[in-house]
Amino acid sequence: MLHRVRDIWPCIAGIVLAVTLDVKSARCEFDGPRHAVDYCRPYTGTIKLSDDGTILCFDGAITADRNTAAFHELKQNGFFVVRSPGGYAAIGIVLSEILLDKNATVIIYDYCLSGCANYFLIASSKTYVMRNTIVAWHGGPQRTYCAEGDIERLRKQYAVSPDARQWPSPELECKQTELSDAFFKRRGMKEQHLHQPQTADTKKIVDFAMRLAWEKRSIFWMWHPKNHRDYFKSRVVYESYPDSQDEVDEIVIRLRLGLRVFYDWPITF
Repeated sequence: MLHRVRDIWPCIAGIVLAVTLDVKSARCEFDGPRHAVDYCRPYTGTIKLSDDGTILCFDGAITADRNTAAFHELKQNGFFVVRSPGGYAAIGIVLSEILLDKNATVIIYDYCLSGCANYFLIASSKTYVMRNTIVAWHGGPQRTYCAEGDIERLRKQYAVSPDARQWPSPELECKQTELSDAFFKRRGMKEQHLHQPQTADTKKIVDFAMRLAWEKRSIFWMWHPKNHRDYFKSRVVYESYPDSQDEVDEIVIRLRLGLRVFYDWPITF
């Protein structure tokens, strides 16, 4: 028996060493993203490009009244660091296509909701989601088809609305569905995850909450990375995913999101 223990021990030690190295490697992988987030945190509510052009910070809603020139100035293979409650789909898609062309690494911290989760999360080939971050969906945009005269009708609406400066142009609004189809086709995937939870148990909970909620768009759901499988063609890496609904609730309260976000737990086989 002693001989057998001696024979097995090097293997056990090797396994322990390998696990330790894997954990350290995983932590090291987030060193660059963590430094980029530290750089961007002070620039709240704005878009900021670092002096060397390698880090693009985006904080706030995805709207048309923001100066997005820095997206074109970001250097190839740079970092795109984002915290956003979402916004207009067409604008998010256009900006995401720039990020893909730049082969930017997307880094998400604190929260990425709605249009941010729909598009920025998978804008490019690699995404890092930092610890204590909420990535959540609440249903994708409706498909938009513009008939003859619709653009002129939209222009008239813009002319009388004080919020029009935030909206996509009528021309861009009418192309939203076309842009969305091209976005997902280019990334080799579908868009079902935008419209409802991907796991059956989470879907039941969200459907029940939707029936009770007055403001249905305030109900969000998450998606555990262990359940992604090969759905996303982008590499989406979580530094740490919450362990429970209680932890999600604590993060939501701490970030003052004012939403109901439902935790998605891992499927086991």
